[in-house]
Amino acid sequence: MGKQFAGAAAALMAGVLLAGCAPTDADVNEAQAVAAAKASPEPTPWEPRPCHSGEVLQTDAVSGMQSLRPDCLDQALVEAIEEFPEPLPPGIDWYFRTIDYFDPKENPSREVPVMMDGGQDMMVASFWLCAWMDTYLQAVDGDDAPGQENSMAYLSRYTGLPAIQTFFVDREVFDSRVIATAQAGDPTNLRKEFQSCGAYRG
Repeated sequence: MGKQFAGAAAALMAGVLLAGCAPTDADVNEAQAVAAAKASPEPTPWEPRPCHSGEVLQTDAVSGMQSLRPDCLDQALVEAIEEFPEPLPPGIDWYFRTIDYFDPKENPSREVPVMMDGGQDMMVASFWLCAWMDTYLQAVDGDDAPGQENSMAYLSRYTGLPAIQTFFVDREVFDSRVIATAQAGDPTNLRKEFQSCGAYRG
């Protein structure tokens, strides 16, 4: 960002000097704001695609498990969010990078995955976990003890979430390896776990 700001500020100052006057603080501040916006653009808000039919594609006659229509994943996520029992950290909004599997521009391979019902609940729980890990690590790096305590209060509830209770087998291992070690003052494993939050971080 420094190079971008330097270039924008230099161009602005050159134009003003040619006019025979010095740049004002407002001019410099405007140039800095423009450069910062170009360097860190605002993320595009998530706009869920509409579902034009029922979400359930089919039900297995033996197990009773249901699969979702791929074009209805976004709406399944919306419903999962509405049913999710915990809040996100302040300032963070739900966001999922989904694609239209029937649009060749978005899905050139034309391969359509089988999406089992419940996967959307795990996606929501995973995003929530990543958001609170992010908030916790920011508090750690900023030596913000109250922030760490508040974030950990939510993180410690992760393995008790309904979707995690249903679909996550190694809950005790996660608690002991990631949560308990962080509570004991060592966030190393939690920081490593956060590295898997690629979808959350965009």
